Amino acid sequence: MLTVFVIAAHWLPEALDDSVDPRLLRWITVIAEAGMYFFFVLSGFLISGILIRNRLKAEETGYSKKQVWKNYFIRRTLRIFPIYYLCIGFLIFFNVLWIKNISWWHLTYLSNIFFYQQDHWGLGGHLWSLSTEEQFYIIWPVIILFMPLRHLKKIVLGIVLVAPLFRMSMNTWNPSFFTQLLTPALFDGLGLGALLALHQTLPTTKSNDTSPRLMKTAGLVGLALLFLFEIRPFSLPIWNEFHPFYEFFRRSSMALIGVFLVWGSVKGFKGIAKWTLENSVILYFGKISYGLYLFHNFQLYLFEWFKIDLPATGGFILIHFAILVAVASLSWYVVELPVNNLKKYFPYIRKTPEVAKVQPLAVTVTEQTYQN
Repeated sequence: MLTVFVIAAHWLPEALDDSVDPRLLRWITVIAEAGMYFFFVLSGFLISGILIRNRLKAEETGYSKKQVWKNYFIRRTLRIFPIYYLCIGFLIFFNVLWIKNISWWHLTYLSNIFFYQQDHWGLGGHLWSLSTEEQFYIIWPVIILFMPLRHLKKIVLGIVLVAPLFRMSMNTWNPSFFTQLLTPALFDGLGLGALLALHQTLPTTKSNDTSPRLMKTAGLVGLALLFLFEIRPFSLPIWNEFHPFYEFFRRSSMALIGVFLVWGSVKGFKGIAKWTLENSVILYFGKISYGLYLFHNFQLYLFEWFKIDLPATGGFILIHFAILVAVASLSWYVVELPVNNLKKYFPYIRKTPEVAKVQPLAVTVTEQTYQN
């Protein structure tokens, strides 16, 4: 569902006329940004959970952690690369908006660094988040699989604290909106998700679990900080004193909200939230969300480039969305699902006689969706 908000944030400014209250568009953008941070927290949670559980299993059975690492990369490659490179290859073949000139940045998953260097968006602006995720996928297994287990939570907490300090120091040195596209600037979202996974997986000596209270507090603090910085009370003199901390707090507030939402998803929401999240339409959008996100920001350019007369204004935007859903569905059933089924040949831990004695690890519905 949050992917739809991201699409709305990118499409609606062009689709709607000037009579629309700009504050509405602003809050759609804020929700989209918060949605992106939710995905970063979710990635940190799921990837870390998968890695730490298989690390513990490997250490218990004497299985090679290097082999776990290798199969992890193969599985990530099968999930991410096929439609990504098909999409970029299509754009390069037709040289859409002269993408050949910058194609190697996208092909090497360095889009976020390119946009930071240019200090402005270009074709494929949304690919920055996929680049960040891929860079995270490369770094994170080293930490989760090979760092000392007794210090792992402290190491991850230190990485979480790096993010707001990095954003603040970088913006002091070279103020730029695009600082937040760099991977270290997102370590609070990714790291907090990882901490949540470690808290759930690693044994603890505490007799009482304070997670519910902590998670609710995190969500409330995140919401309060986000509203404070989005309201932007510039008229108040005191605001000028706090404004330098804008990048310190604003993104971290989204990370805190993301932690609460991920925790709630794992524990299970109730009432309206449960009905909304488990609605069949929402679940289907979740299944094809990678394609929706990857293709959406190219679609409007492609119609213009190939001189297809379908306006991107008013009610026509709904036709564009229907086309996007159809293309993402085709991508899922024709490319993603068949390739994804190859993962069965690359289990994290192959069943040797010794490993086979260990009961398989439980996998949540959320994790199944993510691995699919």
